Amino acid sequence: MNLYKDKMIEEWKIDLDKLIHPNKEFVNYDFGNRGFETKNSNLGLILYDIAEIRMGWEVGRLAIFENKVKPKLIFNSKNLLCFNTSDTIQFNEKENLIFLKAFISSGNKIEIPFLILNLKYEIFSIIKIINSLPYRIEETTSNLFKLIEKYKDNRFESYNGKTIDISKLNWLPMNNIEEINKIHFDKTNGV
Repeated sequence: MNLYKDKMIEEWKIDLDKLIHPNKEFVNYDFGNRGFETKNSNLGLILYDIAEIRMGWEVGRLAIFENKVKPKLIFNSKNLLCFNTSDTIQFNEKENLIFLKAFISSGNKIEIPFLILNLKYEIFSIIKIINSLPYRIEETTSNLFKLIEKYKDNRFESYNGKTIDISKLNWLPMNNIEEINKIHFDKTNGV
């Protein structure tokens, strides 16, 4: 479930200047910021410093807050970049898992896997597919999720209908997320 909310940043009274902004003086962040919140407004997520890195590829940094009345920053990564698409951020029904379309690079290699954040346990996992852009996540049970193809990309193997059992994923401590690029390309992690 994706809950983009146009006025979220103003409603949550988020001071964007207090977030991580590496390389701000070298990059033109002219694509703005996007706010998302869960149905029950327990979490507010901001995709900020959005920039076009390739033609049609907009990515931004992620900040996550809890407590709408008195927002507390609980996640902000220097190295994690997320795509700015209509379904960039999705939540499961319980709103304890966040699914992201991450931009991962190492040298000349670029991939766009799904990243799953579990804030309660402060862990994350990677659904290793080369291009998550054509997919959305559909929850079938609390542990099973299905990849649903929104459009066909014939350049890559199709994962349409692939079931992901999150209990079988390799989960890593959240503090390792700053090494996301290295972790992703390590063949022992993810699915």
